Amino acid sequence: MRTLRRRGAVLAAGALALVMALAVACGGGDDGDAMTQTTATTTQQTAAATTQTTTTQPATTTAAQPTGATSITVARPTGGATQTTGTTTEGTMMMKKAPVYGGTINSFVFGGTLTFDPHHFDFRGAAAGCAHQHAYDRLVDYQRPFDPAQGAVTIPGLAESWEPNAAGDVWTFNLRQDVQFHDGSAFTADDVVATFERVLETEWPVSTRVVVRARDMIENITKVDDYTVQFHLDAPNRTIIPFLGSPYAGHILNADDITTNDRNLETYPWKKMEQSNGTGPWILVDFDTEAGQKWEKNPNYWGTDSEGNSYPYLDVYNHPAVRDDTTRYALIQSGGIDLWPGCGGTIKKAEADAMIQRVGADKLGAIDSSRGIFTHYFVNWEIPPFDNPKAVEALRLAIPVYDMYNIPDQGRGLPGRTVQCDWFPEFCISQDEFETFPSRNPDPAQRAADLTRAKQLVCDAFPDCNAPFQYELGLGESGMGFEMWTIAVQGMRDVGFNLEAQLKEYGVYMGEIREGRWHMTRENLFQSVNDPLDPYAISLLSVGTGLGGRPWYYPGQERMDEVFFRYARAIDDAAAQEEAKAIERILNEAQLP
Repeated sequence: MRTLRRRGAVLAAGALALVMALAVACGGGDDGDAMTQTTATTTQQTAAATTQTTTTQPATTTAAQPTGATSITVARPTGGATQTTGTTTEGTMMMKKAPVYGGTINSFVFGGTLTFDPHHFDFRGAAAGCAHQHAYDRLVDYQRPFDPAQGAVTIPGLAESWEPNAAGDVWTFNLRQDVQFHDGSAFTADDVVATFERVLETEWPVSTRVVVRARDMIENITKVDDYTVQFHLDAPNRTIIPFLGSPYAGHILNADDITTNDRNLETYPWKKMEQSNGTGPWILVDFDTEAGQKWEKNPNYWGTDSEGNSYPYLDVYNHPAVRDDTTRYALIQSGGIDLWPGCGGTIKKAEADAMIQRVGADKLGAIDSSRGIFTHYFVNWEIPPFDNPKAVEALRLAIPVYDMYNIPDQGRGLPGRTVQCDWFPEFCISQDEFETFPSRNPDPAQRAADLTRAKQLVCDAFPDCNAPFQYELGLGESGMGFEMWTIAVQGMRDVGFNLEAQLKEYGVYMGEIREGRWHMTRENLFQSVNDPLDPYAISLLSVGTGLGGRPWYYPGQERMDEVFFRYARAIDDAAAQEEAKAIERILNEAQLP
């Protein structure tokens, strides 16, 4: 899959990338939308969805580097860059290019957003936080441009510094004192406290994708003074800092926008946010749930680049909702959009290459992205046929995962992994061990042996070697997803499972999943939180969106939760790495339904 960008727009896109927590807004909904989270330039990546490696967070982080890029050469469509001189440590004169301000960039959002509240649950669990992230800052941020050799480097955001206590269960954050919300009000500790107290309120309908995870680590948050807050955790937790930096979860809201004195409200003292009002670099000036969004620069933004130049550089960011690939193809080829961020409509490499050839490599370019999609098979182990363990094992062996993943990734990546090994190699089991798991060896001879065993298991379990399986297979996505599912269905039929595939409206198919009907749904393995087990936490924990506490999903779920929380509370990297490997081993057990 590739992220397309017009060559003439790359320069403008680069400036946008410098001032946004995510280069482009991508949803991360619970509906299994297939999305690739990639960036506007090759030098900028984010904490949310990038090929990252871990960076050890020091006990105390100071504000030596402002949020944003440390250095980059940025040109603009209008005019040239102003040249300034600088001196290296050896005394040699070098030329630097100052940013040229102004300009507009056009991208698109994959679909409509139904709320102004980035923490509220409205239809999709993360779409609100993602779509509105341009307006908000977080306590911590990530260094840009992204350096693959360094990985994701945590830097100050709205917090100038932070430090844990000796036990690691209380974190003190010292806040910036020069920050204003878009309405002109001052940012203080009250806003941080109100933001997270509302998230921690169990009766509040918080986004379930990422934000809800605060309830599994944070006990409370207290105000020390106007510019100091403390987070009190239930135990030391290695994910707290990347969680607070997540562009899906860490947005700091204005206390006045989310609190109320009206005791008649069902959610008193909290209310839903009804306007966009953050401290971020972009101000929302036009919003429509169907048409999309328009953003203008925040003239009072506190952030600067390493040379002291104010962010943002651009004036306008247009983000219309363009839902079908045909229109997107036409727009990027004609210049109607400058950047295809990979949201909503994924591009196969062959399709992207053909488009570049038509338009010209001097006008259009693409960035390869190893996506690591994973597919969920929702199996109700309490009803036939999957109340029979042999059927569960046969299912695992029958589905040709490598053939499925060759469609979007064309041979890149490694299907079946929960930990993305390119990003977090120390947390991965070895390839040799991985290939000993059922259906995880791409060798054709092993695939033939897997099918033989799957057929025998079905024959052992069911008369006439035919599994009594008449469910309709609900699919939530057409296009590439349907191609993948078709391959999975054929593999199941080959060993004796009989079923039909259907495309269903999102609400219908998600409702059937919650009822315990058999379904397949696709997720994209991106990092909502810069943590090796983030995809697992989102989709496979009892509190995650993939399970939502549904006990029919698989027995022994408590064991999975226990291993994850041991991992999260293991401050020592070596111990955490072993727990992460244990999770991958559990997930690849033959009997895990």
